[in-house]
Amino acid sequence: MAKAHRLKSTGSNLREVPRTGVALPPITHEEIAERAYDLYVRRGGEDGHDVEDWLAAELRLRQERLNSYGGTRETGDL
Repeated sequence: MAKAHRLKSTGSNLREVPRTGVALPPITHEEIAERAYDLYVRRGGEDGHDVEDWLAAELRLRQERLNSYGGTRETGDL
């Protein structure tokens, strides 16, 4: 089982790499946009939180990706 992870620089993109040495597939713009929109809808379509939704979506997707590849990092209640 992989222990922790580190960030690996791949140009302008940072990807999380479990200690197994396997680079995680990158998260696409479309995946983040879809998840951010879901957050917007769940909040009732309240405007003014676009950056917050985008960052939260990206963080959640990274955590899910990391967990699915054997990572152990916890992000708390997001």
